Amino acid sequence: KAAFEKALGDLDGCDYEPVALLGSRTAAGTDFCILCRATPVVPDPESSFVLLYVHADAAGGAAVTGVADIGPESAAAGDAEAAAGGWQTNRGEVSVSGNADVNAALGKALDGLVGADYEAVAYLADRVSDGADYCLLCKVTPVVPDARSTFSLVVIHADPNGNAQISDVTDLDLAGLAA
Repeated sequence: KAAFEKALGDLDGCDYEPVALLGSRTAAGTDFCILCRATPVVPDPESSFVLLYVHADAAGGAAVTGVADIGPESAAAGDAEAAAGGWQTNRGEVSVSGNADVNAALGKALDGLVGADYEAVAYLADRVSDGADYCLLCKVTPVVPDARSTFSLVVIHADPNGNAQISDVTDLDLAGLAA
């Protein structure tokens, strides 16, 4: 938290609200990867979700070393439908448990699923389709010995009949940071 606050102290033009610490590593200090809601400081801003990279040095200094967009449009390079849109960034509560429709869809999509455990980290976006699509950031852990977790964008499709399924999983590159 101290490194985050120190690194953002001199930045102007965008407010960053930390949502979750996704990883850290020791590298001549400590590097952090933090999921943030980014809101430009302009009239009628459009918020988005980003990965904010912060380096804290051993002397107590800290700096932002990178910012990467995250969400269905950024993960869908080459996916014309996702890039074209319909996706709306979640402007409210990011916890899945705090969103009844999203929580119900995730529960139905995961019911009976084997091979990996999905832990919802944040509800990022949604769009109206034949029902609704929800884009979540999840920690995904394969169900195998010594499994290494990854963070992925997971799209859940909920149809009008109350059924739900995972329609897309895109692994994120956290620049080598350990989960």
